Amino acid sequence: MASRSSAGRPRSGRASGENPGAANAHRGLALIFLAVAGLVQFFLAGLIAFGHGARNVHASIGDALTAASLLLLILAFIGRRSALQASAALLVLMIVQNVLGRTGTSTAVLGALHPVNALLILGAAMLAAAGRPLSAGHGRGGGGGASARGR
Repeated sequence: MASRSSAGRPRSGRASGENPGAANAHRGLALIFLAVAGLVQFFLAGLIAFGHGARNVHASIGDALTAASLLLLILAFIGRRSALQASAALLVLMIVQNVLGRTGTSTAVLGALHPVNALLILGAAMLAAAGRPLSAGHGRGGGGGASARGR
């Protein structure tokens, strides 16, 4: 049996499938990712959209965010399994984002998907930061709406 602290909680997060150090690192990196992707990248995209350059900076930060998303996946696997799905989705979306960004200048429809995918990236990053799995539902579970409550 795992040893317990004076508050009755396990001393180590390993009993729940989490490594506290890796979980904290994942949480912190996911929040930094969210801030950089949501604020810096959208700001730079706005500069680009209105003809004020910064395309190379935007691309370089995007490459760094892709590397960060790989690190997030590794940290989730090591110590924050609740965020594993969202972290994996984030890495896939970042790879797609790189492809869209590099091909979007020559193929307009792919370029138009770049900001749409960016919104999906923000959603996956929020789920990863919160340690929540991907879910298509509204989060209440049970599958029943108003008709199920009225029975």
